[in-house]
Amino acid sequence: MSDKSENSKMSTVAPPVELPSFVLKQQKELKETTGSNFKAAIPSQDDSVPYDTQNHENKGESEEQDETPSLQMQDIAQALTPLTEGVKNSVFYGWMKDSLKSSMEIAKDSVQKVVVTLDPQMGSILHSGGNIEVIVASNNEDKIDPVREAFQGIFKKATIYGRGSHSIIAAQPVGFQNAELAAKERINQLRLNESYIDKVILSVENFLLEVSDTHWFDLDLLLLSDSRHNITIKLYTQMTPIPFEMVQIMQSDTPSDYDKKETGYSITVGRIMAQNLDVQHYEWHKTYTSIDRSEMIFNAAKSLASIYKRELQLKSTKKVESTN
Repeated sequence: MSDKSENSKMSTVAPPVELPSFVLKQQKELKETTGSNFKAAIPSQDDSVPYDTQNHENKGESEEQDETPSLQMQDIAQALTPLTEGVKNSVFYGWMKDSLKSSMEIAKDSVQKVVVTLDPQMGSILHSGGNIEVIVASNNEDKIDPVREAFQGIFKKATIYGRGSHSIIAAQPVGFQNAELAAKERINQLRLNESYIDKVILSVENFLLEVSDTHWFDLDLLLLSDSRHNITIKLYTQMTPIPFEMVQIMQSDTPSDYDKKETGYSITVGRIMAQNLDVQHYEWHKTYTSIDRSEMIFNAAKSLASIYKRELQLKSTKKVESTN
């Protein structure tokens, strides 16, 4: 009886049900999430795309079309090759030409330096010529040489020579005004000769300058006159102080009836200073100041030549602009 009751009770119990696995569910959810956000670097067999023959044929046609412009560009490049080679050759030729020209100029300068070193007088001959011709209104080589050296240094090629000229001013002019008047008279006297009417003439005039009763200075005026281009330039050398005692000697030795007394003295400062220093009249600057007069004239003439060159360039530029 009891066995029957127990069997009846067991028959009423439901069969066992499989327990849920939460671990597997979480892994499945994670796989679905990652699969939707990321793509595999190497697709699996299942994900492989089937071979599309139609797309492959279209791709081949597009590649053939892309190759056509490149072939055209190659043809154009081949056609332009002679032109580009010509440009390269012309550039190379120009470079070679400039290099050879520079080498020749360097060699020429070296030879000229050697020649001038062996014979200094050859320097004026080698650098003579060109379009610049200047006449120095004097026969004094102490004036001509520094002017020649200065102009040939600025213009490279220049013909400089001297022609004797005189003025009606006192032998030793005093003051700026009288010095300029004497320089102009020397220039105008040369222009009386028809051969020098249109020439560039430069006058070097020595004079004394009274700064105060007891302070006197010796200097030179350089006056350039270019009538053809209507250019006039004047510069002065550095000043050399003269002892007042020397000035008093010149004043006392000048006759009272000297007809040019208003413009200066009858005795030059060079003569008095040379006697006082016991040297030649052309050496007193060097002895007294350690600077030769020729060097002073050269420095002033170099500045004058530079200004004159600039004036000529401006005149030429204005002339070209007016013609255009």
